[in-house]
Amino acid sequence: MTHTLSIREIRGGGGLALRLLETGPASGPTILFLHGFSQSGAIWHRQFEGELTADHRLAALDLRGHGGSAKLLEPTAYSDGSLWADDVAAAIDALGNRPVVLVAWSYGGLVACDYLRQHGGARLAGLVFAGALTRLGDETALSLLGPQVLSYVGSLFAPDMATVVPALLRFIQECHARPVNERELYELLGYNCIVPSEVRAALFSRQVNNDDLLRELQIPTMVLHGSADDVVLPAAAKRLASLMPAARVSMLEGVGHCLFREAPEVFDQVLRDFVKANGC
Repeated sequence: MTHTLSIREIRGGGGLALRLLETGPASGPTILFLHGFSQSGAIWHRQFEGELTADHRLAALDLRGHGGSAKLLEPTAYSDGSLWADDVAAAIDALGNRPVVLVAWSYGGLVACDYLRQHGGARLAGLVFAGALTRLGDETALSLLGPQVLSYVGSLFAPDMATVVPALLRFIQECHARPVNERELYELLGYNCIVPSEVRAALFSRQVNNDDLLRELQIPTMVLHGSADDVVLPAAAKRLASLMPAARVSMLEGVGHCLFREAPEVFDQVLRDFVKANGC
């Protein structure tokens, strides 16, 4: 059964306009996806077009500064964790009163932690960290990022597109363990190019340590990671597992940072099993 994709505007932290994508039956378990650095909610299209939509309600938020959401250029619009937290809270509110499974990819892991720190886990049925960051801005955090990404990350903040575009193309390719075909490469480049360089710089300048939060986390949690991830290294998943010994950990072999794109059937099945196991 094919479900209609709905796109609506909600108001997040500080009243910022955010775009929320949604599909699937309203009666199904609800999954809210948070994308990564310089991306868009549209990056989850393989989930939105796959079998999960037969019996799950799927939603994807365009993070502030990304996709169809408002793009303020002031760094303070991105440095305050409570604003990110309220963005996620607004999306959960828009999805109704049922508990939500939150799936946080890459930089989305930081945003999920912002939400948990401010609002707690009462409205979450479960949490999935997929190739996720939960710490940023110190030596430990940098050690979990691929050295090749760190070698050119400064180019992603440049004011001129002649510098930014080659760096973005390299970043997109390195998010995948296998080559990306030309059509998809330029589709992904489009997601990335509409994010202002000022936003990317503000995101990367945050200093966040969520180790204390994760050690006390009480909701069902799963850690998913690609064994061939060269952007957020597999060591990040092992570190999360050490902080959350009750969490389920799944390493997808031979898959890179975009694990939900490279292995959508496996990713979706693992996610389906997690949702079912936790009675969502």
